[in-house]
Amino acid sequence: MKRHPLLVPALSLLGCLWLGLSLMPTAQAIPRTYAPVDITPFRNESDPNPLLLAIRTFGQREGAFPEGLRSESVIVNYITPERAVVELTVNGLADDSVAARRFRLEMRLRQDRWVLVAAGRQNQCRRGANPRLWTGQVCP
Repeated sequence: MKRHPLLVPALSLLGCLWLGLSLMPTAQAIPRTYAPVDITPFRNESDPNPLLLAIRTFGQREGAFPEGLRSESVIVNYITPERAVVELTVNGLADDSVAARRFRLEMRLRQDRWVLVAAGRQNQCRRGANPRLWTGQVCP
């Protein structure tokens, strides 16, 4: 049976759309519910531990006791032995419109060190039509 050469790419595109993944030009697809984050400043960063890389690159480190910051949580999901997705959530921001911020960090293992290949951001707003819901939009 001969297959049409565009059938597999078309099915892949439909699968991404069905799963809610963006098709932005990054090494990994970040879900559309996240705003894309420029990872260029971190392109030379790597670490043997994805959790430490996440904290070093996106953790809120404004001092020993950042104003308003109540908690940070980090969850590392190993999708494959060479791919990890890290979710870093920062609660209690000193911002009158943003209550919390969540980052989704896509990482790859390269030469025994984890590197950042894509990132997205969501906000939990204090006010607006749906306060407290996670959104990739700017908070009012």
